[in-house]
Amino acid sequence: MSETFFQIQMKVNGKGRWSLITPCKNGRGYGKKKDADKALQWYIKNNPPKVHNGVKFSWEFRIIEKEISPVTITKFQFLLENNRKGTFTAKGKKRVVDYDGLVMVNTDVKLNDGTILDAVCTFDEWSSGEHCGTFFLVDGKIYDPQELIKAKIKTREEVFPYSYKYRVPLHCHDHHVNEETGWSN
Repeated sequence: MSETFFQIQMKVNGKGRWSLITPCKNGRGYGKKKDADKALQWYIKNNPPKVHNGVKFSWEFRIIEKEISPVTITKFQFLLENNRKGTFTAKGKKRVVDYDGLVMVNTDVKLNDGTILDAVCTFDEWSSGEHCGTFFLVDGKIYDPQELIKAKIKTREEVFPYSYKYRVPLHCHDHHVNEETGWSN
């Protein structure tokens, strides 16, 4: 018996393919359309167009509906472009190429309150390491930052702003990262 999930995808500068940015619920998506709609509005509001090194970046977002058969997940799986899966383990050191410069890597994330959580982050290697999304791996579940707050694991003030430190190198110069500490600024 399959379940229906709603996933949010993004595209940078209207080029290339769509990339999954919201795996939620064990890498599958939101169980309710209204939850996906709310998350979509958050992504649109918090990702306005910007210019970096003279290049304008803009993001498009969309919600898709997926039928997925239930499986027992012992590792964290993310559904990537063309139904490929990226599998990550907590505290792992993995880099998975999604498409067109987007990669997912295991990271440590330092929350505003100083707590360090295990995470998987998405970066755009074609734009000097732009950070495109964070998924926390907590107690065997996947949470995006908003879900972490909604589940009352942390408050908004405890989470934001946060910094990241990836466990495997990106294939670009990430201007956001302090070269001495390895943490993002």
